Amino acid sequence: MNCPCCGSPSRVTHTVATAGEVRRRRRCTTCGRRFRTTERSDDQQQGIDAKARRALRDAQEIIEGLTVKV
Repeated sequence: MNCPCCGSPSRVTHTVATAGEVRRRRRCTTCGRRFRTTERSDDQQQGIDAKARRALRDAQEIIEGLTVKV
């Protein structure tokens, strides 16, 4: 993640995981500015089907696609 002020790379200094999101405290390696980012997870993930089209898939559908059927 780049710094919103100067555009340089940043480092994670603190991470807090809660239900459905992850909050990260970051510090720019160049200017030293501190900022926060929030990552939210969705129940549906985007997948690519056999015809290279992007479509929303739920977690169970993705897991079923990864398991080997005998």
